[in-house]
Amino acid sequence: MELEKLKELFYSADKPNMKLSIELAKSMGHQPFVDFYNQWLEILKFYQSRGAKNYSLIDCVETFKERGNSIYIGDVKDANLLDCFRLLADDCLGITLANTTFETLPEVFQSFKQLKSAKFYKNCIKKIPNWFYELTDLETLIFENNPIWIMPAEFTKFKKLKELTFNHQMVSLVLPPQIVDLQQLESLNLGVNYVPQPKIKELSLILQLKKLKNLSLTYLDISDIQNQLHQLPALRSLSLSNCKIDGRQLNGSELRTLESLSITNCEINNWQITGADLSRLEHLEINNCNIDGLQIDDTELINLKTVTLEYMKLKALPSFVANSPNLEELYLRSIKIPGFSPDLAKLTKLTYADIRVYSLVYEDDEDWLPKLEKWLPNASINFDAY
Repeated sequence: MELEKLKELFYSADKPNMKLSIELAKSMGHQPFVDFYNQWLEILKFYQSRGAKNYSLIDCVETFKERGNSIYIGDVKDANLLDCFRLLADDCLGITLANTTFETLPEVFQSFKQLKSAKFYKNCIKKIPNWFYELTDLETLIFENNPIWIMPAEFTKFKKLKELTFNHQMVSLVLPPQIVDLQQLESLNLGVNYVPQPKIKELSLILQLKKLKNLSLTYLDISDIQNQLHQLPALRSLSLSNCKIDGRQLNGSELRTLESLSITNCEINNWQITGADLSRLEHLEINNCNIDGLQIDDTELINLKTVTLEYMKLKALPSFVANSPNLEELYLRSIKIPGFSPDLAKLTKLTYADIRVYSLVYEDDEDWLPKLEKWLPNASINFDAY
């Protein structure tokens, strides 16, 4: 029986099939599969030594398969401990390395030529070895919280890359001009760790990534591109966290392709937005922002399904909330607000409301919850006022 057939039985993660695969291999003297099986026993020991004491071989294989033939390695200081993964080179499609003290990528992964996903979180990686750039089948690459602030130009060798994260690396960021060569890129997450937000002169290069659907920026000065987003015709999701935005004006027409918009810790000032600008928007999240400068006209936001407002002081609930007739979920968390309007009754399709507010004004000792239940009869309401 071929090695691949035996592996297929083994990877079924079914106890009888796994037992059958090793019995067949031993009866046939199939040493390559016996070695493969013994390697998995070493992998099991690795995870058990990391705290998964009740982990079984079936658990180990099931997790590998559920993660899309991917392995997770965390909290490791000695790269030699990873030798047990070496025989997975032909089967493994993804690796995640997290919370390690490694200053470079472990050599054990050099032979993992089929990798489609490589994720590195909170490591000490300062140098990327040349062999890594030979993994040209990569479609997902994530470097987050590692001490590298210059994005290697060699990243552009990954022509099949669809998702790239290079965020929370250091206090600055340098992008290679060759980033424009990543024309298959659909998701891009860029940023640094702390204020002040640096102005990255190369940031405008991302406007040449015409297939980009998801853009997330953290602690960056985006004033040079904020009114040029229309150059990204495929853009559907925009997330801005702690970004510096030119306070003079953000042209709402730049948001017309968006289905999801998330803004955290950004100053919103003189944003000229109409309902038509947000006509495709389905999800809106605003967190810890001064939104006094956010004025949206009374055009109905017919596609808006989810609104989240968190950690803000409001004079009243923004009128665009009630002007969203198809809104299904409303989240108001740690909001300071004097009260609510009967206009909420227009949200006839709302099915869930999570409302946690403070400084509500109580009139005639009447609780707000009965009012909300009256206005939103079709919604399940989780309400807390403090």
